Amino acid sequence: MDDPQHAVSNLNAKFWDLKNIEFGEGQARKTHRIVMENDNGPHSFITICNILTLRGELEIPAGWISVSYAYLMELMVEQSCSLTYSAMDSALKVMPRTQRNVELTPVFTEVKSFSESERINSFVYLLKVLGIEPVHGWLVDPESPEAEAVSEVGDHDHAVSLIANALLDSDSENPSKETVKTADIIMKFFLDTRSQLTRYGVSQLASTTEPGALMVLYRNFHLPVLYKRDASDDPGLYLYSLVTEPRLVK
Repeated sequence: MDDPQHAVSNLNAKFWDLKNIEFGEGQARKTHRIVMENDNGPHSFITICNILTLRGELEIPAGWISVSYAYLMELMVEQSCSLTYSAMDSALKVMPRTQRNVELTPVFTEVKSFSESERINSFVYLLKVLGIEPVHGWLVDPESPEAEAVSEVGDHDHAVSLIANALLDSDSENPSKETVKTADIIMKFFLDTRSQLTRYGVSQLASTTEPGALMVLYRNFHLPVLYKRDASDDPGLYLYSLVTEPRLVK
């Protein structure tokens, strides 16, 4: 098991590059300094920092080309001072865990729904305290042939458990045909939605989230920033993802 103190110590010495972007609508558009990735995929901590930065709640000095974990944590502590003592204490206890991506368990029927566990609840609580909504787009289309089976199994963890049980059951003398059939349907759904983002899920993200919202999008163990424009003047454009991987950005 990793030593949390050692992990945090390593992070304190870690620096991330910064990049200027223009963000905002109309008169509110301005330059923001976002934190870029060094590793593959947006870490939870960097995603949280970037959302707070784009909301104008964290400010990194102009002219800096990189920023450290220690400095960002100082800003986070200052940001948390407006919370109640209990909320601040809980948030700061969870914050070091965001050094790695957090594994959430999407519910396949609702963009804002994740299964509950102590690990998941603590991270979701941190986001809620900071006013950040976690969402996902791994939804089953209610009009699809697999909708009933996928909706009944509920979430990713229960789906994996059902498939594992079906594999064990298929080797028994009297396998349950119904269990095996349901597992086959779930497996097909997994294979067809390997991106963990469905067409129906995208439409629900666009139609059910608040205009102007900066959210955390859970997808394939990554947690990028998702932004929904208030695009009343351009109804064809709604959702944008913040790219923080240097190899994808000039």
